[in-house]
Amino acid sequence: MILLKARFVSMSNYTIEKLNPNQFQLLIPLMQNCFGMDVDVDYFKWKYCDNPVGEIIAWVARNEQNEIVGFEGSIPEKYYINNEPEILYQSVDSMTHSGYRKKGIFKKLSFACYDEMKQNNNFFILGFGGVDSTLPLIKFGWKTIFDIYYYFRIPVQARLKISGYSKTPGWDIRRVENLNEIIPVNEFNYKNYPIRKSFDETILKWKLSNPRYQFEITGIYKDSVLLGYFIYYLLNNKIMLYDAAFCENNYRAEKALFSWLDSLMLKNKYQGILSISQKNIYYSNLLVRNGFLRNVLPFGPLKDSIPYMLITNYNNLEFYSDSHNWAVIPYCHDSF
Repeated sequence: MILLKARFVSMSNYTIEKLNPNQFQLLIPLMQNCFGMDVDVDYFKWKYCDNPVGEIIAWVARNEQNEIVGFEGSIPEKYYINNEPEILYQSVDSMTHSGYRKKGIFKKLSFACYDEMKQNNNFFILGFGGVDSTLPLIKFGWKTIFDIYYYFRIPVQARLKISGYSKTPGWDIRRVENLNEIIPVNEFNYKNYPIRKSFDETILKWKLSNPRYQFEITGIYKDSVLLGYFIYYLLNNKIMLYDAAFCENNYRAEKALFSWLDSLMLKNKYQGILSISQKNIYYSNLLVRNGFLRNVLPFGPLKDSIPYMLITNYNNLEFYSDSHNWAVIPYCHDSF
């Protein structure tokens, strides 16, 4: 995929220009400095170039030593708006090197992206606010439409066999080999949300090819019919639950598969199971129904929420600002 030709604007000790694929190697130390993440060129190629929906819109700040000291970009995402396909953008990997902050780099890069989108008549960006980025984004014109929360399950819950832990015989729990099996299960549970992210095979394959993670898909079957599934990966000795869905009102299958996940946690001595979700949607209700917790206290682990934000020049902002129209799950996040 070919990115747009580079344009640049010279500043006092750095230059603002469009990202060039030849600069991916220069993003590696910036990612380490900002996020503590060890990635390689393949990660950027996957995220910025291989997206089946389209190419990234991205700008970088380059200093006099030819180092990349700032990055701002947005990737196109396919959504269904009232069942009509539409391309929205999602902000990804906002970065300013620790030695170059408070120089206006974040703002200059952001507005360079905004101007390019406006020229292309597709200025609509979604984003997950960060600790350092949320307040500046609000000043840039972003709006928080709701919060995303952490949901977790810990080993003591499984040992005590509290809500969600039970063994039910007769189910066949095994790896899902065909993505087309899980797609209708997912779509059944989200089809009535006015704004939903596409869950088609091409996009799902791309998402699951993230070189940072080794995804597993486990399903529960009865008479060779898929009743529900998990998508998960392991990170820092935790199970990261990326997606889960079940056929209509199949609570016995839910309990059996969540019981299996508890057993996996205990057998391998994992620290817990972690996920994120918007409140009061299918996914968060599924987690809570099966024993997941959310820290509602003003202290302790995972107490903070993640602002879900947008900026656009679309006229129908009221529609997009209504949290009831959305269903934001880990699959919607660019790096969970």
